Amino acid sequence: MLLFVWLLLVSLLVLVELEVVHEHTNDSSHSECAPATVAKFQASEYIKYTAQDDPIVSKYDSLSFRIKTSRTDGLVFYYKTDNFFMSVEVVETELSLNVGFGTSQQLISLEDNFFICDNEWHTVHIGRYESFITLEIDGSQISAQLANPTPVRYNKDIFIGGGESLTQLDGVRSQLNFVGCLQQLTFNKMKMLKDAKADGLGYSVHGRLDWMCSNIQYVPVTFGSSESKLELDQWMLNRGLSLQFKTSYPDGIIAFTGTESTYLSLELIEGSLVFTAQKNGEKTTAQVGSNLADSNWHSLTARYDTTTITLHIYGDVGDVQEDSARFRVQGDFNIRSPLMLGAADESSPLFKSGYRGCIRGFSIQQEVIDLYTKLVTQPPGVVAGCGSLDEACSIQPCYHGSVCNQEMNSFTCDCTGTGYEGTVCSEEAKPLTFSGDQYLRQLTSFPEPKRERDSISLRFRTQAENGLIMFVTTDTYNDKYMYFEILESKLYVIVHYGIQKFFRLEPIVSDGRWHVIVFNRVGNKITLRLDNTEDQFTFRDPVEFPYRYAYLGKAPENEWRNVMRMTKSRQAFDGCLQQVKFNGNDLITLMGAANIFTNARQGCKFQETTDQQVAAFIRSTYLGLPPWAATNTSSVLKFNFRTRESSSLILFHGDVEADYVAIVLEGGVLKTTLQIGDGSRTVSALMPGLNDNMWHSVLLEITSQIFILEVDEMPMQQPLSESNFDFTGGLYIGGIPENVNSSLLPYGMQANPYFLGCVKALIVNDVIQDLLQAGNGKSGVRSECEGTCAAYPCQNGGSCRQMENQFDCLCSGSFFKGKTCSEEMSKVRFTPGSSLSYTLYEHKTTIRDDLHIKFKTTDSFGGLTQIETGDPNQFIKVVIKDTFLELTMNIGQERVFARSPSPVNDDTPHTLSFWRRNTAVSYSFDGGEITRSSLNSVGSLEFGVIMNIRLSFPYNSMQFSGCILGFDYNGITPLEDTNLPNIVKSPGIVEGTCDITPPTTSKPIVTEGNPDPDPEDPDKGGNDTDNPDDPDENGNEVDPDSKTTAPKPISDNNSTQQTQVKSKSSLGLPFILLIAAGGFICILLVVYGVSRFARRRQGVYKTNEDKRVEDQQRIEYDKLTMHEEAFELPSKRELYM
Repeated sequence: MLLFVWLLLVSLLVLVELEVVHEHTNDSSHSECAPATVAKFQASEYIKYTAQDDPIVSKYDSLSFRIKTSRTDGLVFYYKTDNFFMSVEVVETELSLNVGFGTSQQLISLEDNFFICDNEWHTVHIGRYESFITLEIDGSQISAQLANPTPVRYNKDIFIGGGESLTQLDGVRSQLNFVGCLQQLTFNKMKMLKDAKADGLGYSVHGRLDWMCSNIQYVPVTFGSSESKLELDQWMLNRGLSLQFKTSYPDGIIAFTGTESTYLSLELIEGSLVFTAQKNGEKTTAQVGSNLADSNWHSLTARYDTTTITLHIYGDVGDVQEDSARFRVQGDFNIRSPLMLGAADESSPLFKSGYRGCIRGFSIQQEVIDLYTKLVTQPPGVVAGCGSLDEACSIQPCYHGSVCNQEMNSFTCDCTGTGYEGTVCSEEAKPLTFSGDQYLRQLTSFPEPKRERDSISLRFRTQAENGLIMFVTTDTYNDKYMYFEILESKLYVIVHYGIQKFFRLEPIVSDGRWHVIVFNRVGNKITLRLDNTEDQFTFRDPVEFPYRYAYLGKAPENEWRNVMRMTKSRQAFDGCLQQVKFNGNDLITLMGAANIFTNARQGCKFQETTDQQVAAFIRSTYLGLPPWAATNTSSVLKFNFRTRESSSLILFHGDVEADYVAIVLEGGVLKTTLQIGDGSRTVSALMPGLNDNMWHSVLLEITSQIFILEVDEMPMQQPLSESNFDFTGGLYIGGIPENVNSSLLPYGMQANPYFLGCVKALIVNDVIQDLLQAGNGKSGVRSECEGTCAAYPCQNGGSCRQMENQFDCLCSGSFFKGKTCSEEMSKVRFTPGSSLSYTLYEHKTTIRDDLHIKFKTTDSFGGLTQIETGDPNQFIKVVIKDTFLELTMNIGQERVFARSPSPVNDDTPHTLSFWRRNTAVSYSFDGGEITRSSLNSVGSLEFGVIMNIRLSFPYNSMQFSGCILGFDYNGITPLEDTNLPNIVKSPGIVEGTCDITPPTTSKPIVTEGNPDPDPEDPDKGGNDTDNPDDPDENGNEVDPDSKTTAPKPISDNNSTQQTQVKSKSSLGLPFILLIAAGGFICILLVVYGVSRFARRRQGVYKTNEDKRVEDQQRIEYDKLTMHEEAFELPSKRELYM
């Protein structure tokens, strides 16, 4: 019975082991059968998850989901901790992943150039293992490595589908919430959509989230303030306008187009809808409805023609009201201005109050216009969704990172430190420039002696290491005072309320960038903040500070001595100030008031050093600067540049239809074209090769008689016959605006209208141009050259990708690695018979492939690399055959074949690069001309499930021997770390060197059933022949009348390698069988021992001692009988038991 139980237990263990192996082999099992949770987001909905447990420190991340959308922009997933953030979003039709680590906010942006906004389902996987991060879309994968990552502490909020205020989220490029469907979103094993639907702990759903993916309706938009508006196309004659609106405000313009004398307008007046048409001062109106500001949806249609205006209003219950009016004078209005939705144009003085509420279903002549797509330009105060105006901050109406404060049935935006002002912080605030002698002085006639609180906030930028920013005092004797100053490039704050407190904040502020100071005093507690650095202090005694004088930058000469002696720097401020608010009053806005005087210059223009005035152009864009006031006497313009682009437009000034000057690179030669009147002349520099990524100086001088171009102090000149020229229009650096008619320019400028590189020290007529200010906030422009793609940091053919604060070099295909593609890839020498196999744990299918390999050998035959899939008919194979390199790819019903143009067994490095993008295929041998072709397939062409990557494999009994100097397949580089657990390598692999030259020819590999062929008999050897009946490279039988092959199962060697990997995560059948055998032997020994004991007790078995006693003594019969009776009783009991 014990034996039976033991065998049953062993059988169960074997079945469990087989099930484990089966699960490893088929890892797509039961989860796909369960119903997947789907959520539909429509811009105003999102999910927020707040971690409930203790912080978790992790080196690994995994995020997977399915996505379906037709919108070009929107935030899908966002997570941020103290030292990490991850943002997944749709940006300009592509999926983008931004990841930041540490306080330095190291960013990496992975974009797959994959169109995702086709309203079809796409599968996304994102994974991070320590420093490696991967983004995969529908099997198409790209990877990158992060710089110095740290373990992530998961202890903060996660947002799905959007967030509360996207402008305040680090790394977010799109400022729109997601519109579309998400399915099966799993983050680090948390099924977040499923848990959110079940109201799981820590989850909160904002908005009315729909848990099914029905058709996405057009998203409503909310106009959050009376200044909010959208600009649409023209409203033409005989075209009906329709929309739905909902509001609680009885007055406001819904739509407006035209000028002051001739216009069309739809507006709410005291709850009624009024359609007004005015032509040359004569007004015609139609009016419908009353009490339409009831927070319910109403539909309207409006139409105008040459004779009549017509207006309809439809309520929720289907009631219809109509009104129309005829023009006294018929005819077209000839309005060509755009239609403004939500408010009138700023240039129109007619209407001051815009519409506040929601609009949806906007159409003109039954052509629906998706208003949500208009929000990509971030119009101030217009947001997606239609929340309650009683919760206005939920629709994120405030711009440029300002803070929304909810009020009764309204909101206010706190623009402190943003550089913008207005209702929704959309208008740029006016700055002032101080340059040593300028100041602003405020005098308070009636100071408050017992003021409970004080607040000061301002923005400043400077490059001076010392200078007074602001000084506030109670009287001319400085009984009590406070001031902000820069001392040795750092901010110092002194507060003297009878008792002095000194603050010193560490960040460097003399860097020419904007910085924000916020000072608050509540009672006797002080809070001071510089950018993101904060300090606090509390006085023991109550504070009274009845200030009377406030100075910015300096003080008037008769008061400056008294102020200067209190400071440490004893210098005036040299730089710009903006948004200076003192107890709620903006001192710059109040300039001109009786108690405020200033001699500071408006705008922000101060003299930086030339080296700090840099504009780095990383994408196609341009900077607009003030016009070059070129005169007829002499005008000089000079700058420095660096680039690797051979042809590009660097500078343009003037009008293409009149006079202009343009500086361009053509073939590495700098040329300047000057057009004056009908004449045009071009001067070329003497030096070629200026696209060497080194700094070069340019000076352009135009006088009434001569035209001089000087490059690197080597001048060229031409005489001028025209003495009058007029450069109207703007001065543009890096390119030209889209509205410039480039067809009138020379062909070289048309073909290359933008500049990629760096420009610095632009000086026009001895005035340094403010490149820092011109490029502030400009997409595609950075304020420093080094550390950006504009400096071309990627070497050896690597491509550069610019992130927010750093660059990333994509080294694929360059056979180099590292931050700047400057390190050679690892070398591995394969001796005869050695091989390496890389097994993929996560099986993938791809619609794109990138294969790059660099090698050298003296072999004439051998298998170099093979990409194996679950389908033996789908593979990529690279072999050496008859001294030539051959590439074969079987995919679907298609086959790709390529052969190197020359032999490769000369022991010198050779390369192969192969690319596939769906059906488009291209390849190149030894970096030569790229050959392109297209496969005869329709739709997506997926490569099979990739199982294994093999390097050096048998081919016609011959195996590669030589050196592989670099290998990369879809970002997988197994030779860079051959100690990974999913790599199996045989003896004979030598890493890090190619010094030992392999033999000239490889010996055939002898396998079971395949004896060593006679080397003298070519018919028995391993060399391939052209016999059509011979098997192909994959060992399959070839039909001579077709290109198809009969599949052959994957080799046992591959199966063994896969089993080796799986055995690491299970017990293994051999181990279980060994345990079973040992247990069986133990059972036999136990049974044998019990049997001997039982026989002894029954008298059948006697020991030697018993025999000796029996021989020496005679036992009486009665005693023997008693002994037998005593013996038999327990024996029977044992049998019964």
